[in-house]
Amino acid sequence: MRPVVDRSASAEELLSRITQLGVRLWVDSDRLHVRAPDGVLTADLQSELAQRKDEIIRLLARADLS
Repeated sequence: MRPVVDRSASAEELLSRITQLGVRLWVDSDRLHVRAPDGVLTADLQSELAQRKDEIIRLLARADLS
């Protein structure tokens, strides 16, 4: 199943959706790292993650503080 990118989704919704697909995101030294099962990280999804990288890093940092 190829993931569909919903560009109107909030960053929280994007993180929730890709987590359900088995994608793992983490931040190390202010860099966003991604690990995903084969076939999940499509070009569209990579583009979406790149465009929202700063917002995703902030969300992950906030979650680590909770």
